[in-house]
Amino acid sequence: MTSRPIPSPLASLSALALENLVVRRHEKGWTAYFDFCEPLLLDRNNPSAFFEALNSPSHSCPESFSGWIGFFGYEFLAANLGVPLTAEIDLEVPDGWFARPQSLIHFLPEKTIVESTLPLRKNEIDSLLDGFIAPSPAPHLENGATQGNLTCNLDFVEYQRIFRKAREAILDGETYQIKISQRFEAQFKINPLPAFEKLQLSNPAPEAFLLQTPEFSIISCSPEVVIDKAGSSICTRPIGGTYQRRQPDADAGVIESFLKDPKEVAEHNMLVDLERNDLSALCEYGSVRIERFREVETYSHLHHLVSTIRGRLREEVGLRDLLRAMLPGGSITGCPKIRTMEWIDRLEPCFRGPYTGSFGVIEDSGSVRLNLIIRSLLSIGEKCFVQAGGGIVVDSSPEYEFNENRIKAQALLDLLR
Repeated sequence: MTSRPIPSPLASLSALALENLVVRRHEKGWTAYFDFCEPLLLDRNNPSAFFEALNSPSHSCPESFSGWIGFFGYEFLAANLGVPLTAEIDLEVPDGWFARPQSLIHFLPEKTIVESTLPLRKNEIDSLLDGFIAPSPAPHLENGATQGNLTCNLDFVEYQRIFRKAREAILDGETYQIKISQRFEAQFKINPLPAFEKLQLSNPAPEAFLLQTPEFSIISCSPEVVIDKAGSSICTRPIGGTYQRRQPDADAGVIESFLKDPKEVAEHNMLVDLERNDLSALCEYGSVRIERFREVETYSHLHHLVSTIRGRLREEVGLRDLLRAMLPGGSITGCPKIRTMEWIDRLEPCFRGPYTGSFGVIEDSGSVRLNLIIRSLLSIGEKCFVQAGGGIVVDSSPEYEFNENRIKAQALLDLLR
């Protein structure tokens, strides 16, 4: 155990020179996961293989964490739900990635704890951390590129065309709300760990994570947990409704207007009903309840409406049942979920990949915590991608929704300059 706190915990991980690394935020600090056995690369064409692999014999794990960590892509979750998607797969990224770590570092305010099942590895890690000297901020870009080379797969004219089709679907009774996203792209290579550290300083978020591999990396400041399961208790915290945050000293007035905005309130209420119904399909009769309703959470560029819903799972519910009922999350599809996903597949110009999938942990004990992969940056080779979307309802305006998508992406786009 390292007895002193590390002055810059995220930066200190650079001393380990890890190719594969996962960092996850939790209530008390950060945990880094590494020294993985062979990762599972998920295949949307064969979802069953993943659930079979979870039960296969495996190596010993550190005392504090025995299980898997990684992500499900949107297309994998759709396939698991039984929704066939046809959007073009235009990026080389797996449908999901999960692995079992053999070493962990817990960065807590008062101390740093190192665990490893590998011989002599703990002493090696302790030595590297003890010798770490916090540098001046490391560059998060590997060349001099600026935000000037940023492009988007939907300009306003094209977005407006898709918006009109989505609104027609709503008027025809196909859906009540549909989430249409845009994908921004920049042509340069990013250093994932320094970029993640910079993001946490500018826009801290409760479900933030970094997944770094030699082939791709995901950097996220996600605010939303979809599945938080411990024993028979399950909780979800849907986010629906967004207001731009322009001046911190004006927050009180903006929040008051936010809570009275009929469109934002109606969007949130619809989402709460959807998530409550999803939980009711899994839980004992009468156990699902709303613990907190329409609370405002504030981030660097946005205010969000958030509710907390909890239930008690039926004994026969397994992991695959859990994923089918809860993922993809309703806050990033719309309502009703399956029909709206079919419309998203028809209208959006490309597949979603990790965006609006889910990241988190699946423990051998049965505990599960999975978030929504939103407010995220995907890095592949010499390119970076940021995707963001918003909910279209019958009285939405294309100008407002187009602008809101950019606001949601802004904390990540700020990394690209």
